[in-house]
Amino acid sequence: YSFETSNPLTWQEAKQACLGKGGRLVVIETDEEFDFIAEILRGNTAYRRNFWTGANDLAEDGNWIWDGSDHQVENFNRWGPVEPNGGTMENCGNLYRHINFALNDSPCSVMDDYICEYNFL
Repeated sequence: YSFETSNPLTWQEAKQACLGKGGRLVVIETDEEFDFIAEILRGNTAYRRNFWTGANDLAEDGNWIWDGSDHQVENFNRWGPVEPNGGTMENCGNLYRHINFALNDSPCSVMDDYICEYNFL
């Protein structure tokens, strides 16, 4: 994983940045993987922004997928309280610092930090 914090990007820009480095926006497939990533984020007070993940419902509102993966977000229940709640206005998923880095839906145009993952094949 790489935790990219020097240049906040929109979700699409973050996706392209990860692809350009030979990776993808992080796809969180298990509770163990979520706990590992969340522990890193929660343990570093320098992380002041939210972090984009590969979660999105851009293709069909309400049908959350992990970009670049066949894993469905619905099989993974680490959403924050009352999330996802943004309807058609919030179609990209980030780990939201104000809810202890739980998964949150956000407008894709927001500038956030992001997590790339590598060696996922």
